[in-house]
Amino acid sequence: MKAAAMTPDCKHARRRSDPSGHRPARTRTAAPRPAPVAGAAVAPAADGGGATVPHILHIDQDAGSAKALALLLMPEARVTHVATLAGARQMLGQHAFSAVVIDPNLPDGNAAELLPALTAIPLLVYSASQPAWRERSGIYLAKPWATPRQLWTTIAKLLGIAAPTCAGGCDDRH
Repeated sequence: MKAAAMTPDCKHARRRSDPSGHRPARTRTAAPRPAPVAGAAVAPAADGGGATVPHILHIDQDAGSAKALALLLMPEARVTHVATLAGARQMLGQHAFSAVVIDPNLPDGNAAELLPALTAIPLLVYSASQPAWRERSGIYLAKPWATPRQLWTTIAKLLGIAAPTCAGGCDDRH
């Protein structure tokens, strides 16, 4: 009996060529968790496992941006989002963070007031309208123009996580 050829338009070829009619069992392996930066704040993994992951404070009044960042970084990092200056002060007083991502456009005050509390924490300014913060933080990405890959690569560098490899080569130039 001749085995059916595997072609993109013949997705059931394996099933037809297997006399038992059963598909091989698929196994799923968990991706290794990155090692946190020495001295960086880490938090329990969101999946409840024993591993720890970097804990990032995201200060941004835009809920859509907050959701996108959290989805982009999970499971490699845990993201806590606050939308106000008051919320940021409270979180910074209660928790240690591995990094802070901030959009300085806050509804309840001047985000520059947080800078003294952020001197020992890696800081990424991610904003559509605050290019003057480039000098304050050293690391600035313009939203929404920064790609998810640029955002992930920048945060990975802040945290000391090895950048992922990709087919065809990765280009970090902006």
